Amino acid sequence: GQATITATTQDGGFTAVSKINVSNNPIVYYKIKNRWQSTYLYDAGDRVRYNLNANNDTFLWNMEDIEGIKEIKNIATGDYMNIENLLGYVECTPKVTDAKSFRWLQEATGDGFIRLKSELDTLEFIHVENLQNQAEYGRIDAKWWRAMWELEPVIVTSTSKLELENAASIYPTPTKGDFNLSISNFAPSDNISIAIFNITGQLVF
Repeated sequence: GQATITATTQDGGFTAVSKINVSNNPIVYYKIKNRWQSTYLYDAGDRVRYNLNANNDTFLWNMEDIEGIKEIKNIATGDYMNIENLLGYVECTPKVTDAKSFRWLQEATGDGFIRLKSELDTLEFIHVENLQNQAEYGRIDAKWWRAMWELEPVIVTSTSKLELENAASIYPTPTKGDFNLSISNFAPSDNISIAIFNITGQLVF
């Protein structure tokens, strides 16, 4: 069906109203879990590390598809997994446009897991072989569990999962009809994409 969205700026009180159609495409992020250690990858600032407890948005990744090749973006920071500087560990930094060092191919293991190999060098896979508390990359044996990963899907169901959580509010809640969406801290030229789910996880906008 349709919903009416009213957005009002905090600066100047400018208002816009739009009627939108509900779509069926939920936003799905992923936790990336190692088969061998059952640890999850997260953005540790300049590199990808791992931990047993995936307890915040630094453990959430968006698998952006570029013609079948993935760019793996962290939800909390907006940075991307890469091996741009060939440092021996997987970096997590702002994206260099179209660099192959920022792109990954998924390779199925045949039993529900995947391997992640670099488009820059398709013999280089993400692994945790040496347990250095950071994701490594290199050549592997195809049987290594330490280079196998499980993608655990996470559907975003509230503004607490958004990078912009402090800049968005919805009222009244709960609602069975129209509601207001207030957003702030954006420049006039910014483009914004928003998805809103109800409490059961169904996409409503």
